[in-house]
Amino acid sequence: RAATSGDAATARELKKAELEREAAAEDAESARLVGVSEADILASRRARSSTPRFEAALGFARTLLAARGHVSDGDLQAVRDAGYSDGQIVEIIGHAALNGFTSCLANVARLSAASARPVESRREALLAS
Repeated sequence: RAATSGDAATARELKKAELEREAAAEDAESARLVGVSEADILASRRARSSTPRFEAALGFARTLLAARGHVSDGDLQAVRDAGYSDGQIVEIIGHAALNGFTSCLANVARLSAASARPVESRREALLAS
């Protein structure tokens, strides 16, 4: 029988789900390489952490993205109070912006955001450190 557009859409969705599962597994493996616990891997997907300092960074990144960069002085002070320097805050902003860009690009290309990331280069960087 001839393939229908519904069949093609189903195949794309199955491939997308497969890529997202693979990326999640690779993210978890990368996190384990640097000593992040399984609980923190799962919590970080909800911008949570068992470490207050990391929770502050994740919360700041979440606020940054939700506010499209229009964070308050209080938001900045909270992440500074957690022990982050201005340089480290710039790194948090850069990572959040890169993830947003990657998601946007993946949406335009009809890919999952997870499949668009350079997983191998990230893993190599972690192993080299």
